[in-house]
Amino acid sequence: MRRALAGLSGPGFMVLGEDQQRYWCKSLNNFQGERVPITEQIVGRLGKLIEAPVCECALIKLDDIAGWEIRPGTGRLTEPGFAHGSAALEPVLETRELKHRSDDDNRRRHCGLYALSDWLYGGDLQWLRATAEDNAYYSHDHGYFLTGPE
Repeated sequence: MRRALAGLSGPGFMVLGEDQQRYWCKSLNNFQGERVPITEQIVGRLGKLIEAPVCECALIKLDDIAGWEIRPGTGRLTEPGFAHGSAALEPVLETRELKHRSDDDNRRRHCGLYALSDWLYGGDLQWLRATAEDNAYYSHDHGYFLTGPE
């Protein structure tokens, strides 16, 4: 397991899934609220449905690591049950700007990112830029989607 040290939701912690894939997880008792993992699952799966560039998502069972501290010093511990898992991509840079339009398949990717955000009321937009994939962009961190206009 590996903790992330920034972000409102923790932003999560990394685990190795049963499929041997690494996932960034948000549990029901994350720092943003218990609805966030549900929103993450819905948006991630709907993104795949329209072929938007989203990270693969999975349900991750946390029973084996129940009681592990999510962020040091907070006393917030993982609880038994399921969490949202977003497949870890590396190396990546997190960004709030869509650039590199001529790299990879980013013209199509950017359209998918805009469509997903518009369709599902995206808020707090941020993306991952996979530097090893010719700057391919992926949508991630959908905790503030589905809430409607602010």
